[in-house]
Amino acid sequence: MMRSYHKENSNEAANAKKACLLLVQSPGFTEIFSSANRKLVWYYVKNFKNIQNYNEFFNSIKSELVVLLKSLAPKHPIKFNLKLEATYNIPNVDNSSENRSFKTSARPIFSETGVREIVEEGIIKLMAEQDKYSSKGSGYTLQCIDGLLLGVYNYTPLSASSYIPLPDFIEKKKAVINPQNSDQQCFKWAILAKHVSGNGKNKVAENYTTHEEKYNFSGLTFPTNLHQVNIFEKNNPNVTVNVYGLEKHFRPPQKFPKYEVFPLKVVDEEKIDHFDLLLITDDENSHFTYISNFSRLVRSQKTRHNGRAVFFDLKTLNIIAQLYDGASVISGCLGGNQAKIKQLYPCAIYTHCMAHRLNLVVVDMCKNIKSARTTFNVLESIYVHFSRPSNNKKLCDIQMQLGLEKGTVLRIFDENNYKYAAQALGILTSIQKPEFLILITILKTVLSVINVLSNKLQSKSATLGNSSNVVQSVITTFKNMRSDSEFTEIWQTITKLANENNVELSTACYKRKRKEPNALKECVVTSTTGQECDDEQTDTSVKVIWRRTEYIAVIDTTLANLKYRFSNDSLKLANSIDSFCIMDYNNGLYFIKHYKDVTHTSINFLKSEMLVAKNCLARIKENFDIDDIKKVVTEDVNPNLYKLLQVAFTIPISSATCERSFSSMRRLKT
Repeated sequence: MMRSYHKENSNEAANAKKACLLLVQSPGFTEIFSSANRKLVWYYVKNFKNIQNYNEFFNSIKSELVVLLKSLAPKHPIKFNLKLEATYNIPNVDNSSENRSFKTSARPIFSETGVREIVEEGIIKLMAEQDKYSSKGSGYTLQCIDGLLLGVYNYTPLSASSYIPLPDFIEKKKAVINPQNSDQQCFKWAILAKHVSGNGKNKVAENYTTHEEKYNFSGLTFPTNLHQVNIFEKNNPNVTVNVYGLEKHFRPPQKFPKYEVFPLKVVDEEKIDHFDLLLITDDENSHFTYISNFSRLVRSQKTRHNGRAVFFDLKTLNIIAQLYDGASVISGCLGGNQAKIKQLYPCAIYTHCMAHRLNLVVVDMCKNIKSARTTFNVLESIYVHFSRPSNNKKLCDIQMQLGLEKGTVLRIFDENNYKYAAQALGILTSIQKPEFLILITILKTVLSVINVLSNKLQSKSATLGNSSNVVQSVITTFKNMRSDSEFTEIWQTITKLANENNVELSTACYKRKRKEPNALKECVVTSTTGQECDDEQTDTSVKVIWRRTEYIAVIDTTLANLKYRFSNDSLKLANSIDSFCIMDYNNGLYFIKHYKDVTHTSINFLKSEMLVAKNCLARIKENFDIDDIKKVVTEDVNPNLYKLLQVAFTIPISSATCERSFSSMRRLKT
């Protein structure tokens, strides 16, 4: 068997490892080599205790490694890397021992803070490399851990000095101010550029020097290194600074390079006086510039749309509610997005998008009623059949009459194509059946009612409170539609369509009804398994049968799904908001108690404000609306009521407005 080559087994690497092991004669990190006037120093820690477990070995040396790096970092910024050396062999095979090593990339350290975390990240990297090697199945197992090699060298970060022009790609964005200086103090001028206005902001002159006293620049050296930005922040407690770099990309067939912005230093929390700086470099120098419009600078990296890119820090927002669709990754009460946001904002109540709920009502109805599902499939087949590209004049005339857009598939219709002829005959047979005619008329009536609720839920002016009222009204409408008089009107329409299209309204062949067994005739039987509930009905007219088997089934299924999707529990907050908006304190108490803490509302004062506002509104109009409330309730007169009304009118009910923008993306030129 041919072994894979590892450079750790070369004579040079093997000899270097032996030399390190011979130089180290005591536990702990030992300096074994230095060069370039000690700008590069190597340390080695030997596994004297012959520990056979990687975790135990790292735990035994981690504290000493952290102390060593902390002692070196304050003198000068450093970079370090780790190399774990070990010996592996194939069990029960003589002379199979081989050297293996696992390395980390160089990591910078600017100060004593955060050293332990950086070291732990390096150890995790080494363990990941080792696990990756072990998972390859080479047959080699760990024989012994030899030791850890630590390389430390002085690190000179980027120092910003003399003036460098902006790349054309960045210059055209008009998002960066690049003060033209003749000295080494470009960091200072980039900071002060925030306060300079007018046409002279791109050249350092008196317009810059007049602002020097606003900030404390003591302790900085010019040119200024990146790690010295922390000194400036300490000198000015209300100041934070983010620094970004530029990465050049050539993307054929484009002739000119593009640049992407990436972070070099980003603060955890921005303070009152915040700066975003861009550090640009050429072959020899670096130069600080001031980012005046960060959104415009990075917009092309996020989207090709011409709108403004906005970036939010979730911790700085005051979230009072959240609304998504019903996907488990979003709505999950344990690991979903809504649960994670509630951990930060307990009052951010989750609402399942009402427009999605309504869509699920129709979907569930089609799942439960086979004839409704078949009708929708036939309608889809008709659309697909008549919307395909064609040069046939008759088909083009039909497409124009139906208002169908031709598909985008480049295929010419062939009159002799038997495949399409068979499809057409199948569609014709389906639409000539009485089931299709009856179901399409019933569904048109049902969906017309649902469409009213759909339009309301997708309206931009809809609120959670008044939407609850529309939901209850639609449920009541479907209850009333179960009456004989409602179906009689629908049946008249069905009969008229059937006569116009020569369709015979016959009944379908249904299964034979189950009868009571002869053995039980002399017994008192209250009910039997599978017994039909309508055995006593003797009216078998066509109208009655279709009403009972299809119309009532569609109405009842839709009604049941509406009650399930829009139950009183799911609409508890909506009903409470609806009551609150009409100044009903008692029935709006659920909403009030939920948000009183986050809005710092006084319950006692709120009740009085609601009573006064209700009387004022009643004098204007008996059935007042949102516009009337806005005229009467003001922040200075009704502070508690004003804050809660803001919340009530803000809580979303549908994500339709957001998704509408996604649907419009197809219109954009990309």
